[in-house]
Amino acid sequence: MIAEEFAARECAEATAWVLVPSLPVRAGADRFWPELRRLTDGRMSLLVYTSLAELVAACGRYQPWVAVPATWLERLRQDCRFDVVAMNLDIPEPLRHKANTEDDWPGKPEAWDE
Repeated sequence: MIAEEFAARECAEATAWVLVPSLPVRAGADRFWPELRRLTDGRMSLLVYTSLAELVAACGRYQPWVAVPATWLERLRQDCRFDVVAMNLDIPEPLRHKANTEDDWPGKPEAWDE
């Protein structure tokens, strides 16, 4: 419970946020797994985006993502062991997520998928 209260306080006080591509997250989940990418030079990278528009333009509309306080990047580095943070990096079309035919959020307005 202490960790949850600490995280909630950090989120409430955060002034800068980044969007992190993730593996698909189910509605109501209490954790996520960042989607790491290997760069052409072999380093493992955490991709971050400064806005939703940047993320969709670079990763496509089907990319799962989570918003985290920018101050969490070092914690993510320790937990996920990536080498570098790449900001607003374009993902080649063949490597982007495709439409998910399995809807994990029943009752979601259909307009949200457009």
